[in-house]
Amino acid sequence: MIWKISKSKLIYILLFIAFLYFRIIEINRPLWADELITVRTTFINPIANPLYNTVSTNLPLFYYSVKLFEILTFGLINLRYLNIILSAFTIIFIFKKYENLSKLVKILLIVFLIISPLQIYYSIELRAYTLAQLLLIINFYYFQKKDFNKWFWISSYLLCLTHYACYVYLLSVAIFYFLQNKGNWNQVYKFITLGVFGSLITYLVSRNVGFSDSTGLSIINNNFSRFNFSNILENVLKIRETVAVYYNFGLHYYRVENDFLSIIKKLTQILIGIYVIITIINYKKHKQELQNMLFLGSLFFFSIILDLAGIMTFGGRYVFPFHFLYLLILAYFLEIVYKTNKYLCYGLAVIFITAFLTYNYCLSINLDIFRGSNDPQGSLYQKCVEKISKNK
Repeated sequence: MIWKISKSKLIYILLFIAFLYFRIIEINRPLWADELITVRTTFINPIANPLYNTVSTNLPLFYYSVKLFEILTFGLINLRYLNIILSAFTIIFIFKKYENLSKLVKILLIVFLIISPLQIYYSIELRAYTLAQLLLIINFYYFQKKDFNKWFWISSYLLCLTHYACYVYLLSVAIFYFLQNKGNWNQVYKFITLGVFGSLITYLVSRNVGFSDSTGLSIINNNFSRFNFSNILENVLKIRETVAVYYNFGLHYYRVENDFLSIIKKLTQILIGIYVIITIINYKKHKQELQNMLFLGSLFFFSIILDLAGIMTFGGRYVFPFHFLYLLILAYFLEIVYKTNKYLCYGLAVIFITAFLTYNYCLSINLDIFRGSNDPQGSLYQKCVEKISKNK
């Protein structure tokens, strides 16, 4: 009997192979300073030192996960595989739960998650960002559905233990809930309890040696001199750059713009502009999409305030946990285009896929830590060609 496989299953198998390949080819790149901190936490007994005092000033949940992964794998497997697993769970959750997207657009969204340079880079970096993204996706799904069930609250509390950037998200969630449920704040005490929990954890971690130096809590000590019209305007204008560049490629230390990157940058700005206009004009049909855009706008607003305060730099790695929201909005836009003209949808998808596959970090980042043997993955397509050539 000839073994048969459906086209859908074949597509999913190929996507899974691509997901693993693009991550495993760089799994053994050298660890950098912050990853070495994560490795050092594996030598600490989390029961005796649950907040990793004198070792790290970051929130502890990811370190717990790394320790558990090391125990389960007997320390014989590269710890970076943990984030690959978390990244896989992210894609599976989107595939299973985000049912409001058509099959084709959902596949495109998954493809973007699989081959995006930003997704690949952080899914093999031994830090908390991939875990934060997974928890954010779970939490945002239930928030969208206005289903404040146990999974929403469990993921909310876990976010409080994962990364400080998630506090911006949770603050936006609370504000949106209060605005949308005027006179029916039956969840208000839960949000207050969540805020108290997050504040308590932050206070306890802040007692760690070096916390103030690593976070730069200038909002407490400075004279608010950065809160002037010129700086605020500069940060607002960064939104255009963030949408067009940071959310596509994760460039925090932006230096070089080649011709193709310039095209993608302009295309992204045009598409987002068109999408905003379409959504506003047809807001009754696109209430969820409009909420998503307003929600992303609130994240921008709080990010600008934190940047001006000197607490959290606007862009770069702090953008990554919210990268899924950008890709989701891009998918919603492609959904509209697909219903209007499927060939135009295919064309736009091909442009972004090509940009992701041919993008090279090494051409666009100029930092000492990214030179020589510690370069990021570079062009994915180029890496594939190099691997194939070596095998031959």
